[in-house]
Amino acid sequence: MLGSSTREESAEDRLLAVLKQTAFKHCTEEEIVRIRSAMLIKSGRRRDILVEQDEAFPYFGIVLDGVIAMSVSGVVSSQRQNRSMRLYEAFPGDMFGVVAVLDDARTLGRATVITRTARYALLPREVMLDLCNENRELFAALARAAALRSRELVRRLTAQATEPIISRVAAALLPYADEDDAMAPAKSYLAELTQAELAATAGTVKEVAARTIAQLERAGALKRERGHIRYLCRAKLHEFTSM
Repeated sequence: MLGSSTREESAEDRLLAVLKQTAFKHCTEEEIVRIRSAMLIKSGRRRDILVEQDEAFPYFGIVLDGVIAMSVSGVVSSQRQNRSMRLYEAFPGDMFGVVAVLDDARTLGRATVITRTARYALLPREVMLDLCNENRELFAALARAAALRSRELVRRLTAQATEPIISRVAAALLPYADEDDAMAPAKSYLAELTQAELAATAGTVKEVAARTIAQLERAGALKRERGHIRYLCRAKLHEFTSM
């Protein structure tokens, strides 16, 4: 995950920085020019839907800034109501839509902007596949990204079935913690998320998430100011994720 960008940074400059630090770092200058000319740069606001669940999405996506979440929904038969499950969050520099690019199938879930705003770039699937056919290092990097995403999905599904809620909430907060193990200011995007969004990531409801956040604060894993999480301790959060 790349660091948060500033809104003053142009989308083109941000895209170039992301390309140099992701799978596209294996591309030649000529290939980068082709990618930049073919990519569509988009922006969205909280709750904007990029694509619905199980729809065709002929693009490979990269988040430039903000956070985009992929979720699935279905009916819980015992409760006769729709429930949504968060599959993953794509942070700045993260890719999304990788699986659909590789297997030419429909999306795994609904892609939605969950921060106040987000900018992202879309590369048509056919352009991405042409590049992968020409550049085996790029293809290997893309396949590895898909494999890591699959492992994360398995981890998250397993956690929801086997891990206590405090472990899941701690894991949901970890991407926003500073790389230093000590208590430090949380990354800026955390302040943009609602408690309901954090609850969805942890596979629970916001009331339970609120109680768990208070428990983590008492344990020294986070600090709040005016009801908002402002500081996180990576080392303490890790202790709970390994329970």
